[in-house]
Amino acid sequence: MDSNKKANIKIGIGVTTTPNRKEYVERWLQYFEKFKPTNYHLHIHEDVNYKGVAYSKNQNLYTLRDCDYIFLFDDDCYPIKDNWTDFFINSKENHLLFLDTKHKVLAQTGNVEHYCDCGGVFMFITKKVLNKVGYLNSAYGRYGFEHAGYSHRIYKADFTRSPYQHLKNTKEYLYAMDYNEKHMSSLTDEEKIKEIKNNSKIFVNELKSENYFCNFEQ
Repeated sequence: MDSNKKANIKIGIGVTTTPNRKEYVERWLQYFEKFKPTNYHLHIHEDVNYKGVAYSKNQNLYTLRDCDYIFLFDDDCYPIKDNWTDFFINSKENHLLFLDTKHKVLAQTGNVEHYCDCGGVFMFITKKVLNKVGYLNSAYGRYGFEHAGYSHRIYKADFTRSPYQHLKNTKEYLYAMDYNEKHMSSLTDEEKIKEIKNNSKIFVNELKSENYFCNFEQ
């Protein structure tokens, strides 16, 4: 991307965290300081009431809604290389995820790998996507399927060739603790099982629905 065009675009970066993970946010900021872009808007949402992933990421999306390109991070995923924003923006894709390479790749189109499964540690969308598809479904509970549902809605709106798209070599630019090491979760395994059971029903309904737009709800 040439310097004149880069100066005119608005880059939005959102991070979600919870009160018991302050060391993760501190680590994220340390890495971001090393590899931050020259022009950006940063918003960190701390889910103090533990309302869940969809709620938290929607707060970031709403705050960054005027940005041309939006990058959403969990607090345990962070950039590790310069020009990481250009890596995603220059792909000319409208929606990308950072997916675990242990998952099955169904197909590849150029530098884009199409996966069989979803992950939520990182998400990239354009302003066009946010304007047309809106926000994550606020009906989802605290954990499970919210990213999958959003990716399928983006796919229904004809922004992607498949729901779960990942750029090859993403791991050169981003690091995800989920994919590399054991670490503390905000929820217990028992809580996750319960949340996934409830959220799976919402996900099935999203797949069946022809509607792909969701408003922002506080």
